[in-house]
Amino acid sequence: MGEIMGQAFQWKFAVLRNACALAVLAALGCAAWAGPTGGAVTSGSAAFYLNGNNTTVTTRDTKVAINWTSFNTNANESVTFVQPSATSVVVNRIGGNSATQFFGHLDANGIVYVVNPYGVIFGVGSQVNVGGLVATTLNVSNSDAGTGNQTFTSNGATGVINAGTITTRGRRGSVALLGATAKNTGTINAYGGSVVMGSGDNMTLLLNNNRFMALSVTHNHLQALVENKGVIKADGGQIMLTAGARDSVMAGVVNNSGIIQARSVQEDKGVIVLSANPWGSTVNVGGTLDASAPKGGPAGYIAINSSYGVNWQPGAVVNLNPTQSFTNGVLAINPSNWTYQAQP
Repeated sequence: MGEIMGQAFQWKFAVLRNACALAVLAALGCAAWAGPTGGAVTSGSAAFYLNGNNTTVTTRDTKVAINWTSFNTNANESVTFVQPSATSVVVNRIGGNSATQFFGHLDANGIVYVVNPYGVIFGVGSQVNVGGLVATTLNVSNSDAGTGNQTFTSNGATGVINAGTITTRGRRGSVALLGATAKNTGTINAYGGSVVMGSGDNMTLLLNNNRFMALSVTHNHLQALVENKGVIKADGGQIMLTAGARDSVMAGVVNNSGIIQARSVQEDKGVIVLSANPWGSTVNVGGTLDASAPKGGPAGYIAINSSYGVNWQPGAVVNLNPTQSFTNGVLAINPSNWTYQAQP
Protein backbone atom coordinates (compact mmCIF):
# COMPACT_ATOMS: atom_id res chain seq x y z
CA MET A 1 0.00 0.00 0.00
CA GLY A 2 2.74 2.44 0.97
CA GLU A 3 4.66 1.91 -2.28
CA ILE A 4 1.53 2.41 -4.37
CA MET A 5 0.67 5.62 -2.55
CA GLY A 6 4.25 6.81 -2.92
CA GLN A 7 4.22 6.18 -6.68
CA ALA A 8 0.91 8.01 -7.05
CA PHE A 9 2.27 10.94 -5.09
CA GLN A 10 5.40 11.07 -7.24
CA TRP A 11 3.27 10.96 -10.40
CA LYS A 12 1.18 13.93 -9.19
CA PHE A 13 4.30 16.00 -8.68
CA ALA A 14 5.65 14.99 -12.10
CA VAL A 15 2.43 16.21 -13.74
CA LEU A 16 2.55 19.49 -11.84
CA ARG A 17 6.21 20.10 -12.65
CA ASN A 18 5.74 19.30 -16.35
CA ALA A 19 2.73 21.64 -16.54
CA CYS A 20 4.74 24.37 -14.86
CA ALA A 21 7.66 23.88 -17.26
CA LEU A 22 5.34 24.17 -20.27
CA ALA A 23 3.85 27.35 -18.83
CA VAL A 24 7.30 28.84 -18.40
CA LEU A 25 8.13 28.04 -22.00
CA ALA A 26 4.92 29.78 -22.96
CA ALA A 27 6.09 32.86 -21.00
CA LEU A 28 3.14 32.63 -18.61
CA GLY A 29 5.35 33.08 -15.52
CA CYS A 30 4.56 29.90 -13.61
CA ALA A 31 6.21 29.95 -10.16
CA ALA A 32 8.79 27.24 -9.46
CA TRP A 33 7.45 24.44 -7.30
CA ALA A 34 9.83 23.52 -4.50
CA GLY A 35 7.69 21.18 -2.40
CA PRO A 36 8.68 17.62 -1.44
CA THR A 37 9.00 15.14 -4.31
CA GLY A 38 9.07 11.40 -4.71
CA GLY A 39 7.43 10.28 -1.46
CA ALA A 40 7.63 6.47 -1.21
CA VAL A 41 6.74 4.70 2.03
CA THR A 42 9.32 2.06 2.96
CA SER A 43 7.96 1.09 6.38
CA GLY A 44 4.47 1.39 7.84
CA SER A 45 1.53 2.96 6.06
CA ALA A 46 0.77 6.54 5.03
CA ALA A 47 -1.41 8.51 2.64
CA PHE A 48 -0.39 11.65 0.74
CA TYR A 49 -2.62 14.58 -0.13
CA LEU A 50 -1.72 17.60 -2.26
CA ASN A 51 -3.79 20.80 -2.14
CA GLY A 52 -2.13 23.70 -3.94
CA ASN A 53 1.06 24.56 -2.06
CA ASN A 54 0.15 22.35 0.89
CA THR A 55 1.32 18.75 1.28
CA THR A 56 -0.35 16.59 3.95
CA VAL A 57 0.92 13.16 4.97
CA THR A 58 -1.35 11.09 7.19
CA THR A 59 0.51 8.23 8.86
CA ARG A 60 -1.44 5.21 10.01
CA ASP A 61 1.21 3.51 12.14
CA THR A 62 3.15 4.71 15.18
CA LYS A 63 6.37 4.56 13.15
CA VAL A 64 6.57 5.26 9.42
CA ALA A 65 9.58 5.70 7.13
CA ILE A 66 9.41 7.62 3.85
CA ASN A 67 12.01 8.09 1.12
CA TRP A 68 11.89 11.44 -0.70
CA THR A 69 13.73 12.55 -3.81
CA SER A 70 13.84 16.06 -2.31
CA PHE A 71 12.33 17.73 0.74
CA ASN A 72 12.31 21.49 0.12
CA THR A 73 9.76 24.26 0.44
CA ASN A 74 9.39 27.87 -0.62
CA ALA A 75 8.09 30.43 1.87
CA ASN A 76 4.47 29.96 0.73
CA GLU A 77 4.51 26.16 0.94
CA SER A 78 3.76 23.83 3.82
CA VAL A 79 4.14 20.20 4.84
CA THR A 80 1.85 18.71 7.51
CA PHE A 81 2.16 15.30 9.16
CA VAL A 82 -0.99 13.94 10.82
CA GLN A 83 0.13 11.16 13.16
CA PRO A 84 -1.70 8.74 15.49
CA SER A 85 -0.25 10.31 18.67
CA ALA A 86 2.32 12.74 20.07
CA THR A 87 4.86 9.90 20.39
CA SER A 88 4.40 8.66 16.81
CA VAL A 89 7.51 8.86 14.62
CA VAL A 90 7.92 9.60 10.93
CA VAL A 91 11.42 9.18 9.47
CA ASN A 92 11.96 11.20 6.29
CA ARG A 93 15.03 10.18 4.29
CA ILE A 94 16.05 12.51 1.51
CA GLY A 95 17.92 11.20 -1.53
CA GLY A 96 19.64 13.07 -4.31
CA ASN A 97 22.85 15.02 -3.79
CA SER A 98 21.71 18.37 -2.39
CA ALA A 99 20.80 19.78 1.01
CA THR A 100 17.24 20.12 2.25
CA GLN A 101 16.30 23.79 2.08
CA PHE A 102 13.13 24.45 4.03
CA PHE A 103 11.66 27.97 3.93
CA GLY A 104 7.98 27.20 4.52
CA HIS A 105 5.89 25.64 7.30
CA LEU A 106 6.39 22.19 8.81
CA ASP A 107 3.63 21.02 11.17
CA ALA A 108 3.18 17.73 12.99
CA ASN A 109 1.49 16.47 16.14
CA GLY A 110 4.20 13.80 16.57
CA ILE A 111 7.97 13.41 16.15
CA VAL A 112 9.54 14.18 12.78
CA TYR A 113 12.97 13.05 11.59
CA VAL A 114 14.60 14.80 8.62
CA VAL A 115 17.64 12.81 7.49
CA ASN A 116 19.76 14.20 4.65
CA PRO A 117 23.50 13.45 4.39
CA TYR A 118 23.99 16.55 2.21
CA GLY A 119 22.72 18.98 4.83
CA VAL A 120 19.53 20.28 6.43
CA ILE A 121 18.74 24.01 6.40
CA PHE A 122 15.72 25.67 7.97
CA GLY A 123 15.89 29.05 6.28
CA VAL A 124 15.02 32.56 7.46
CA GLY A 125 11.25 32.81 7.87
CA SER A 126 10.65 29.06 8.10
CA GLN A 127 8.19 27.92 10.78
CA VAL A 128 8.38 24.47 12.37
CA ASN A 129 5.69 23.44 14.88
CA VAL A 130 5.99 19.78 15.85
CA GLY A 131 5.75 17.36 18.76
CA GLY A 132 9.48 16.73 18.36
CA LEU A 133 12.17 17.16 15.73
CA VAL A 134 15.42 15.44 14.79
CA ALA A 135 17.24 17.12 11.90
CA THR A 136 20.44 15.31 11.01
CA THR A 137 23.02 14.60 8.35
CA LEU A 138 23.92 11.37 10.14
CA ASN A 139 22.26 8.03 9.51
CA VAL A 140 19.90 6.45 12.02
CA SER A 141 18.14 3.14 11.52
CA ASN A 142 14.36 2.92 11.43
CA SER A 143 14.49 0.57 14.40
CA ASP A 144 16.53 3.07 16.47
CA ALA A 145 14.49 6.18 15.62
CA GLY A 146 12.21 7.18 18.47
CA THR A 147 13.66 4.64 20.92
CA GLY A 148 15.40 5.29 24.23
CA ASN A 149 18.87 4.68 22.80
CA GLN A 150 19.55 5.97 19.29
CA THR A 151 22.82 5.66 17.36
CA PHE A 152 23.76 8.11 14.59
CA THR A 153 26.70 7.44 12.25
CA SER A 154 28.29 9.12 9.23
CA ASN A 155 31.53 10.07 7.52
CA GLY A 156 30.20 13.27 5.96
CA ALA A 157 31.29 16.88 6.37
CA THR A 158 27.89 18.58 6.14
CA GLY A 159 25.81 20.05 8.91
CA VAL A 160 22.46 21.32 10.13
CA ILE A 161 21.48 24.99 10.29
CA ASN A 162 18.40 26.62 11.78
CA ALA A 163 17.75 30.22 10.81
CA GLY A 164 13.99 30.04 11.29
CA THR A 165 11.67 29.31 14.23
CA ILE A 166 11.29 25.81 15.67
CA THR A 167 8.66 25.24 18.38
CA THR A 168 7.58 22.03 20.07
CA ARG A 169 3.96 21.45 20.97
CA GLY A 170 2.87 21.03 24.57
CA ARG A 171 5.41 20.10 27.24
CA ARG A 172 8.44 17.79 27.09
CA GLY A 173 8.89 17.98 23.34
CA SER A 174 12.48 17.88 22.08
CA VAL A 175 14.61 19.24 19.27
CA ALA A 176 17.90 17.72 18.08
CA LEU A 177 20.24 19.20 15.44
CA LEU A 178 22.98 16.66 14.70
CA GLY A 179 25.73 16.74 12.07
CA ALA A 180 29.37 17.41 11.32
CA THR A 181 28.41 20.94 12.39
CA ALA A 182 25.29 22.26 14.10
CA LYS A 183 24.37 25.95 14.02
CA ASN A 184 21.45 28.05 15.21
CA THR A 185 20.92 31.66 14.19
CA GLY A 186 17.15 31.53 14.60
CA THR A 187 14.86 30.63 17.50
CA ILE A 188 14.21 27.26 19.13
CA ASN A 189 11.49 26.84 21.79
CA ALA A 190 10.99 23.58 23.68
CA TYR A 191 9.05 24.40 26.85
CA GLY A 192 9.57 21.69 29.48
CA GLY A 193 11.52 19.63 26.96
CA SER A 194 15.07 19.61 25.66
CA VAL A 195 17.20 21.04 22.89
CA VAL A 196 20.28 19.11 21.77
CA MET A 197 22.89 20.33 19.30
CA GLY A 198 25.68 17.89 18.52
CA SER A 199 28.71 17.87 16.22
CA GLY A 200 30.60 14.72 15.25
CA ASP A 201 30.18 11.68 13.05
CA ASN A 202 29.12 9.11 15.63
CA MET A 203 26.65 9.90 18.40
CA THR A 204 24.29 8.25 20.85
CA LEU A 205 21.10 10.06 21.83
CA LEU A 206 19.08 8.99 24.87
CA LEU A 207 15.32 9.52 25.03
CA ASN A 208 13.07 9.23 28.07
CA ASN A 209 9.39 10.14 28.29
CA ASN A 210 9.49 11.90 24.91
CA ARG A 211 12.43 14.11 25.98
CA PHE A 212 16.06 13.82 24.90
CA MET A 213 18.05 13.31 28.09
CA ALA A 214 21.69 13.08 27.04
CA LEU A 215 23.93 13.16 23.98
CA SER A 216 27.23 11.30 23.76
CA VAL A 217 29.51 12.08 20.79
CA THR A 218 31.75 9.05 20.35
CA HIS A 219 33.82 10.09 17.33
CA ASN A 220 34.61 12.99 14.99
CA HIS A 221 37.06 12.95 12.08
CA LEU A 222 36.83 16.69 11.36
CA GLN A 223 36.90 19.67 13.69
CA ALA A 224 33.54 19.60 15.41
CA LEU A 225 31.62 22.86 15.73
CA VAL A 226 28.41 23.73 17.57
CA GLU A 227 27.38 27.37 17.42
CA ASN A 228 24.46 29.40 18.74
CA LYS A 229 24.00 32.98 17.59
CA GLY A 230 20.24 32.97 18.05
CA VAL A 231 17.81 32.12 20.85
CA ILE A 232 17.34 28.70 22.45
CA LYS A 233 14.72 28.31 25.20
CA ALA A 234 13.71 25.22 27.19
CA ASP A 235 12.26 26.51 30.47
CA GLY A 236 11.76 23.66 32.90
CA GLY A 237 13.93 21.48 30.67
CA GLN A 238 17.48 21.19 29.44
CA ILE A 239 19.75 22.43 26.68
CA MET A 240 22.89 20.56 25.62
CA LEU A 241 25.52 21.73 23.14
CA THR A 242 28.19 19.08 22.55
CA ALA A 243 31.08 19.16 20.07
CA GLY A 244 33.58 16.36 19.59
CA ALA A 245 34.47 13.16 21.40
CA ARG A 246 37.04 12.38 24.08
CA ASP A 247 38.79 9.73 21.96
CA SER A 248 38.96 11.75 18.73
CA VAL A 249 42.04 13.40 17.23
CA MET A 250 40.33 16.56 15.97
CA ALA A 251 39.25 19.21 18.46
CA GLY A 252 35.74 20.44 19.12
CA VAL A 253 34.49 23.99 19.53
CA VAL A 254 31.31 25.27 21.16
CA ASN A 255 30.48 28.94 20.53
CA ASN A 256 27.66 30.90 22.12
CA SER A 257 27.00 34.54 21.35
CA GLY A 258 23.22 34.34 21.58
CA ILE A 259 20.71 33.53 24.32
CA ILE A 260 20.50 30.08 25.92
CA GLN A 261 17.66 29.99 28.43
CA ALA A 262 16.56 27.05 30.58
CA ARG A 263 14.84 28.73 33.50
CA SER A 264 13.42 26.65 36.32
CA VAL A 265 9.66 26.16 36.37
CA GLN A 266 8.67 25.54 39.99
CA GLU A 267 10.54 22.36 41.00
CA ASP A 268 11.69 21.53 37.46
CA LYS A 269 15.20 22.93 37.39
CA GLY A 270 16.55 24.21 34.13
CA VAL A 271 19.82 22.72 32.92
CA ILE A 272 22.39 24.04 30.43
CA VAL A 273 25.38 21.94 29.35
CA LEU A 274 28.17 23.15 27.05
CA SER A 275 30.79 20.49 26.35
CA ALA A 276 33.75 20.33 23.95
CA ASN A 277 36.22 17.45 23.54
CA PRO A 278 38.95 16.16 23.13
CA TRP A 279 42.18 17.83 24.29
CA GLY A 280 42.61 21.21 22.59
CA SER A 281 38.87 21.84 22.43
CA THR A 282 37.36 25.11 23.61
CA VAL A 283 34.08 26.59 24.77
CA ASN A 284 33.61 30.26 23.93
CA VAL A 285 31.00 31.79 26.23
CA GLY A 286 29.38 35.03 25.14
CA GLY A 287 25.80 36.21 25.06
CA THR A 288 23.57 34.94 27.88
CA LEU A 289 23.30 31.68 29.81
CA ASP A 290 20.13 31.82 31.92
CA ALA A 291 19.13 29.05 34.35
CA SER A 292 17.45 31.36 36.85
CA ALA A 293 14.07 30.87 38.56
CA PRO A 294 12.10 34.10 38.12
CA LYS A 295 8.68 32.47 38.65
CA GLY A 296 9.36 30.31 41.67
CA GLY A 297 11.50 27.45 42.92
CA PRO A 298 15.26 26.90 42.99
CA ALA A 299 17.55 28.06 40.22
CA GLY A 300 19.05 25.51 37.87
CA TYR A 301 22.40 24.15 36.80
CA ILE A 302 24.97 25.23 34.22
CA ALA A 303 27.88 22.94 33.35
CA ILE A 304 30.73 23.98 31.06
CA ASN A 305 33.20 21.27 30.18
CA SER A 306 36.24 21.91 27.98
CA SER A 307 39.54 20.05 27.90
CA TYR A 308 41.48 23.14 26.81
CA GLY A 309 39.65 25.90 28.58
CA VAL A 310 36.68 28.24 28.71
CA ASN A 311 36.97 31.59 26.94
CA TRP A 312 34.72 34.24 28.44
CA GLN A 313 33.74 36.87 25.91
CA PRO A 314 33.18 40.55 26.82
CA GLY A 315 29.63 41.14 28.01
CA ALA A 316 28.85 37.49 28.72
CA VAL A 317 26.01 37.06 31.23
CA VAL A 318 25.38 34.05 33.49
CA ASN A 319 22.12 34.15 35.45
CA LEU A 320 21.54 31.63 38.22
CA ASN A 321 19.38 33.77 40.49
CA PRO A 322 16.65 31.98 42.47
CA THR A 323 13.40 33.35 43.80
CA GLN A 324 13.35 34.54 47.38
CA SER A 325 14.20 31.94 50.09
CA PHE A 326 15.88 29.56 47.65
CA THR A 327 19.62 29.09 47.17
CA ASN A 328 21.49 30.12 44.05
CA GLY A 329 21.90 27.74 41.17
CA VAL A 330 25.13 25.91 40.37
CA LEU A 331 27.80 26.85 37.84
CA ALA A 332 30.28 24.00 37.31
CA ILE A 333 33.33 24.64 35.10
CA ASN A 334 35.51 21.66 34.13
CA PRO A 335 34.54 19.60 37.16
CA SER A 336 36.80 16.62 37.82
CA ASN A 337 35.44 13.27 36.58
CA TRP A 338 32.76 15.28 34.83
CA THR A 339 29.38 13.61 34.51
CA TYR A 340 25.86 14.92 34.19
CA GLN A 341 22.82 13.05 35.41
CA ALA A 342 19.79 14.17 33.42
CA GLN A 343 16.44 14.81 35.03
CA PRO A 344 13.90 12.00 34.57
